[in-house]
Amino acid sequence: MIEELLYQEIGKRIKAYREQKKWTQEELADRVHRSRTSITNIEQGKQRFQIHSLYEIADTLGITPLDLLPQPGELITNVDLPENVEKLDADGIEFFKKMYLNSKKLGEKS
Repeated sequence: MIEELLYQEIGKRIKAYREQKKWTQEELADRVHRSRTSITNIEQGKQRFQIHSLYEIADTLGITPLDLLPQPGELITNVDLPENVEKLDADGIEFFKKMYLNSKKLGEKS
């Protein structure tokens, strides 16, 4: 579940930066040597991709890969806790705890 949220958030960010450039999905697809369908699926968080693809997409959009990645704790705040926490498996719960603790630490530094 957390992985799904991560890919959905990255996809939203890719879409937002693409739209800032006023590019269609087809235009971005051509620039990163992918199909339009692949870009659609990436933007919707349905398609997993390798780290070098993240760098290629970011470079093409004129941003850094970090611009596409959510900060620790950011995904957690986007989760509807009462509905989704129950769906986490043991690994998801551990990941949730780490992200929550990291977000608390970041908040203390501000």
